Amino acid sequence: MSVQFLSDEQAIAMLRIWQDAGHDLTTLAKFKTDDASKTILLMLPGYVCNKWYQVGLPCADFKDAMSHLGGLLDIVVLH
Repeated sequence: MSVQFLSDEQAIAMLRIWQDAGHDLTTLAKFKTDDASKTILLMLPGYVCNKWYQVGLPCADFKDAMSHLGGLLDIVVLH
């Protein structure tokens, strides 16, 4: 199964759709480990389809992945 990618701008738009539908944004994302490259992938669900999308580049560790998600949530919630 191939992974589809979202840019940060696309992820922000997707998060706004989820927010407008009344979902808790802090519970949407999942973190997937890529054992081959020893990285963490930040994943968001699609709103219309039942697919998960990789947001941005792989992260070196969970701290980086959580910071990336937090930055996206700050933009959506505070702007």
